[in-house]
Amino acid sequence: MKKYYSKNAMEALKAIERHRITLVQAPPGFGKTTAVRQYFNKSGECYHWIDFKNMPVNDLNMSAAITNRYVIFDHIKKEHFDEGLLDFVQKNTDMHIILMYADEVPSYILKELKAIDVHIIGTVRFHFNSRDIRRLSEINKIRISDDDIYKIYDYSGGWIKGIVNLLETYVIFRAVKVTDQYKNMIQLDMFMRLEKNIQITLCYLSDIKSIQIDMLLYFEQPKKILKMLKNLSSIGWLASYDEQKNAYSLTAPFRAFLAEKVIEYDLNLLQLYQRFAQIYERKRII
Repeated sequence: MKKYYSKNAMEALKAIERHRITLVQAPPGFGKTTAVRQYFNKSGECYHWIDFKNMPVNDLNMSAAITNRYVIFDHIKKEHFDEGLLDFVQKNTDMHIILMYADEVPSYILKELKAIDVHIIGTVRFHFNSRDIRRLSEINKIRISDDDIYKIYDYSGGWIKGIVNLLETYVIFRAVKVTDQYKNMIQLDMFMRLEKNIQITLCYLSDIKSIQIDMLLYFEQPKKILKMLKNLSSIGWLASYDEQKNAYSLTAPFRAFLAEKVIEYDLNLLQLYQRFAQIYERKRII
């Protein structure tokens, strides 16, 4: 996905007012739904939101949308577009229509919309980089430390969806591709292992307990990383404890952090985990 986004989210979404049709694009779990809802809540404008994700074509009913100036279409499929949505867009010229997409807008939809009038379409793409991420953190549930280490909160499935997109489209992971067969596996209690060719496989480490700060051996700025890790550890960033299973597991944000460092320093993450687990257990016994 081509990425460009350098303005505050609320400012960028003002494109809704300037265009009759606005395409809002952001990877799953990165907060486009939250941002759009917040935009309308702040503006006080009434809107009608239609989610087509599990809607059969024969259930398509646009009568409720006609009474609103702003209509948001989410999870649109080709059959919905062909069986009424295109006609709705053509007839209701006084409405502002927002199309929500996680990936690039399908070419057939763009082609049909541009055939109506190419000038009516505006695009808002969410792009996360070191400059934008602080300004967008509240809307997109992303936190950034004083050391500029990125972490994603677990919210509304945001971690599961977000880590896939981190690995595929995030600036620091631009060389990484997650193959389809592994995407669903990320939901399980698994850890990533990256080889030198940046191909991703997944390994389940059932006996891993926690992470120790001795990982600094692998980094170029140990004092800086040590300070950051101590801060994270003190607020539960490194590991979480499951009372029922009586076991520790790495937190999602810390897994994301480790994945970043593996790529940056060309490390083997599996060896990294195993080494830290051994060190941690040895120190606990002591």
